[in-house]
Amino acid sequence: MNLIGLTRRSQPDTQPPAGSDHPSAPTPGSDRSPTLARHPLGSTVVLATPRLGTAAIRRLGELGLRSGTEVVILHRTAGRGRVIATGTTRIALDRATLDAWPAEVAR
Repeated sequence: MNLIGLTRRSQPDTQPPAGSDHPSAPTPGSDRSPTLARHPLGSTVVLATPRLGTAAIRRLGELGLRSGTEVVILHRTAGRGRVIATGTTRIALDRATLDAWPAEVAR
């Protein structure tokens, strides 16, 4: 334990490096596509159906974030979230929401 009361991770290489913004390729045999958290800043992506609860999906839909919507990933937030834009609307999303929302590069 250190002075703050936190312990070190026993296996630090089990998670992707902090600040990694490169899209991840789906693992073989997996149906998981890259999420909003894995696309680089400045990229334009099309949202798929999020892996979230019904209430969260409904609320995000009210904000204009629905499956098939094209968004631009603008910048990071202090808590490892992102600010995304759709039209003239800017919305900040937390890391958990970004990790649960598959998105494909817009063509």
